[in-house]
Amino acid sequence: MGDYAIVALTNGGVYAARGWGRKPLIIGRKNGAYAVSSESNSFPNTGFEIMRDVKPGEVVLLNENGVNSVANLSLKPIEYGTFEWIYTAHPASVVDGLCVADARLAIGRALASRYPVEADVVSPTPNSGRWHAIGYAQESKIPYEELYVRYDYSDRSYTPSEQEDRDEEARTKLIPIASRIKGKRIVVVDDSIVRGTQMLNRVRVLTELGAKEIHLRIACPPLMAACRYGKTTKKDEDCIARRMSIEQIQQDLKAKSLCYATVEDLEAALRRPRSELCLDCWMA
Repeated sequence: MGDYAIVALTNGGVYAARGWGRKPLIIGRKNGAYAVSSESNSFPNTGFEIMRDVKPGEVVLLNENGVNSVANLSLKPIEYGTFEWIYTAHPASVVDGLCVADARLAIGRALASRYPVEADVVSPTPNSGRWHAIGYAQESKIPYEELYVRYDYSDRSYTPSEQEDRDEEARTKLIPIASRIKGKRIVVVDDSIVRGTQMLNRVRVLTELGAKEIHLRIACPPLMAACRYGKTTKKDEDCIARRMSIEQIQQDLKAKSLCYATVEDLEAALRRPRSELCLDCWMA
């Protein structure tokens, strides 16, 4: 199994091809010039505007004659890359017609509606949890505040191959604001829990700094399997939800509550039925 988005420079122009839909590919234009990118956030500051997405199964040629669709492959089933909207893509990007920030706001609002809780503050795990948390705060009317500041030179904590390196990245990437934590009932919103490394460290630090309660809200269903389409997680057993129930994960993380977005929440937020969404890592 696999999927792809390919760009190739040739003497006749630039070819762009997209597979079953899990990998975004978008075309921009500016004053008769064309560009193709995996994300539209590369366009605005360079003066390009979004023209359209390369369709799943489509091959296009960009040259002096414009954008020419030269092939349309019959690929089935078409399934869009759900995790792009939840985590991978930049918030300013538009993926298959839907702004990533808008999608994350909608997921956060759905979490607040489905899992209300009395709390003093809503805080994201930055940066990827930010827009989900803003949506949660807007819907719940609980004040939004960032209790952590991300260290500018940190990497994504789940990407290192060794657990020791993941632990170190998780420990150093976020700097807590201690004066804003003590005595607070905190809703922490994040995009996902994979191995649990990052969240375990976050809850521990918040507890040590005097948080009264910690409620976790996660913007996708429990991850049950490694992605077959190019994400970093390599083995199903790496996913904590594969090994533990939600109740066990909550106890392991020492949180007051732990709730995940549902597939129905994703359908509504992403404006697509589940038949058009790649759900492999959640439905395994």
